[in-house]
Amino acid sequence: MAAGEPENTQLGRRDGASRFSGKPMHVVVIGAGIAGLGAAFELSKHDVSVTVLESDAEVGGRCRSFEWHGSWHHTGAEALVGCEVSLTQLRQELAREAAPTVDLEESETVRGERIYNQGRPLLYSPFTLAGALRLPGGIKDKLSLLRLVPLVLRQRRVHDPLDYTCTLWADQYEGAAYLRAHAPQLFDAVIEPFMQYSTLDSGDYGLSWLLFALGDLAWLRSWWIYEPRGSGGITYELGQALQRNPLCRIVTSAPATAVRRTGEGIEVGFRRDGADLTLDADAVIVAVPGSLVMPIVGDLLNAVQREFLGRISYSAHHLGRYLVDVPASQLPAKCFLPSAEGFERLGKVSVKPDGKDRSVITLDLKDAYARCTVGRSDREVLAESWLEAIRAFPILRTAVIEDQILTRNDIAICRRPRGFVGGLAQFLAQPMPAGVELAGDYLLQSTVGRSLYTGVVAANRTLGHLGLIARDAAVRPALRSGNS
Repeated sequence: MAAGEPENTQLGRRDGASRFSGKPMHVVVIGAGIAGLGAAFELSKHDVSVTVLESDAEVGGRCRSFEWHGSWHHTGAEALVGCEVSLTQLRQELAREAAPTVDLEESETVRGERIYNQGRPLLYSPFTLAGALRLPGGIKDKLSLLRLVPLVLRQRRVHDPLDYTCTLWADQYEGAAYLRAHAPQLFDAVIEPFMQYSTLDSGDYGLSWLLFALGDLAWLRSWWIYEPRGSGGITYELGQALQRNPLCRIVTSAPATAVRRTGEGIEVGFRRDGADLTLDADAVIVAVPGSLVMPIVGDLLNAVQREFLGRISYSAHHLGRYLVDVPASQLPAKCFLPSAEGFERLGKVSVKPDGKDRSVITLDLKDAYARCTVGRSDREVLAESWLEAIRAFPILRTAVIEDQILTRNDIAICRRPRGFVGGLAQFLAQPMPAGVELAGDYLLQSTVGRSLYTGVVAANRTLGHLGLIARDAAVRPALRSGNS
């Protein structure tokens, strides 16, 4: 046992023999978000001892749920995408012992939303002809978007939902500038508010981001959640499954500090309870946001890898929730708030009933405003945000706020500006240090399923490195069908 190793981290001898004589095969996974938990779950199928180090006090990363006033609320992702087969396969594998899951109706997903325009909420359904014609903006703007059709068709010819670099051909275009140049009214009224709800401002995404999403619209067809925890149930159930496995241990409140070479093996440094500790490992998977990778493993990477990782940044996603004495029937269930309409703080308002005469109102803060709230009290931020909600829906002016809560997520969505795909392609072409793999949304896309898939890939490459599966099978793990 390494010096300072948490008690019971190594849980007995396994079938996979370590290169450290007399010790079990041991892999450390850094980060207990969906990518790290997915990697650990995949490793656990192959009789490998797994230690997961998580800096926070609970697992889940950016995909969590919490209980508040008797119901569960997400901290980021609203629902899980049905076409992401990595998720649906995991759903099936966990089904025996996990909580039940629920398929959502169309009215509960993106196609039932509204958008604020000229003082009123309009139905937001841009992916049907009738819905597109109803969108704000002149007919000239809408016809101008036909310029995108050849680009979308070109993308669909090369589209690979498991490889973001398939959009490399469009990497020279800045997304917001391109769209605003061809359809300024439609961009301000519709496209920009949707992107800001996704916490991305102008300059945060290239045209490749949009084309990757349009390359396959299967993500529109089905959504699902866990009961009662919602989307955050996926990381909770993964954590529970790993805790039940005697081969695995999750160590929370234990931020990793460094990954170092020690002869044929690897040493992982971390902090816990104010002490500097270490773990010996045969391999390590670093599954943290891209902007946090360098301090942990940067010394083992080459210049190209360090340069790409050094440019990665994330938007913030804060959520204000209010329990009010207004029936949900008096408000739209979901409504985007464009900056062009004067809404600078809020990206979206969502309303859910809480009994007969009360509602829980959720306010999604825009990235620019969220970043300005650093150091300010939750109460102050909630008060300012509520003023903008009242402006959108005056009925809230007389509402009684029975309780309120702010959840902050400073590292939410990876920005993918113009040039990002080229940097990613160069990064992926570099050899990783033996026994070290990376996982996270920045390697593919910032959805739960694709982040999970990067963890599965990292786990399989690690298993190939350890000789537990064929290296050919580790390059790109097969999925049964469909999207990622």
